[in-house]
Amino acid sequence: MRLLLQGPTDMPLVRHAGHGNFPALLASGVRLFEYQSAILHAKTLVVDDCVSVVGSSNLDFRSFYFNAECNVLILDDATGRAMAQVFEEDLGQCLEMRLENWNRRPLTHRLGDALARCLSPLL
Repeated sequence: MRLLLQGPTDMPLVRHAGHGNFPALLASGVRLFEYQSAILHAKTLVVDDCVSVVGSSNLDFRSFYFNAECNVLILDDATGRAMAQVFEEDLGQCLEMRLENWNRRPLTHRLGDALARCLSPLL
């Protein structure tokens, strides 16, 4: 599994909170990529080049209840292939996070991640 995630952002606290999940994901073999070219907000998912999801929700209570965000499910091979191609192209604008490098990040980054992770239910 590969995840393309937000890199630099205008919401560093949220980014640090997400980083709290990285060690477990990386240890389980998930490949994580942080996008460097722009700030991302839309969330997309492609499964087997035929099932696609596009939307803005974070798949959490806050997104659905307070922010009234939604997603669209698309069952179409052509759309799935096109989205998979864009995903592959976007990987060229990413830095891959690797467990061995992740474990060597600076102490200040680790502390920021730990503190923000405590606040994640509120974000």
